[in-house]
Amino acid sequence: MCAHRNGPRPVDRFWCCWAGRLVLVGFRWLRPRRWAESSVAVVRRTDRPVVVTAVPLTAAARDRLARGVGDVEVYDIRDDVLAADLVITPPCSPQAVAALKRAYPTARLVVAELEDEEFDVHLPGPVKRLRNAGADAYLTADSLDDLAAQLRSAQPAPPPEDRAPDELPESSVDAVIITNVNELLHRRAHR
Repeated sequence: MCAHRNGPRPVDRFWCCWAGRLVLVGFRWLRPRRWAESSVAVVRRTDRPVVVTAVPLTAAARDRLARGVGDVEVYDIRDDVLAADLVITPPCSPQAVAALKRAYPTARLVVAELEDEEFDVHLPGPVKRLRNAGADAYLTADSLDDLAAQLRSAQPAPPPEDRAPDELPESSVDAVIITNVNELLHRRAHR
């Protein structure tokens, strides 16, 4: 039998008893997320490319990325950016990628596995986890001929750092990305 638990939290949580344990089986938002009154639409400047990160980066990390890439403006996905030239996302599901493409249809979308100790960013994906587990390479090929050509020209990769394979995160990055995109599209529709 399912129990319903309400509280001062922003979500309703639905619990079920399974195998003698109370487990969370779902939730729904009670009220829409409130944005600061100072949140304004970011007007796209024509002289600098706009990069949107679906990767959770601090303002300092976004500034470092902007300086490293060159003359670009880097924004968080939670900012009201109407158009972007590039969207950077951590490894996620095809549904999350499709949601990002809906939000930024003209932008190039790049999936990046990222670990930066200085900015406390740890977003390893399947390729990084496979490399850390001992795989020497990870190739993508559109045909057997393409795979054969890559195998012929592949250089031995340096061995990965000696450490244990990364664990999967407890929360889903897909849920965060899709929630942020849905909120962005909702704000755009209600301007």
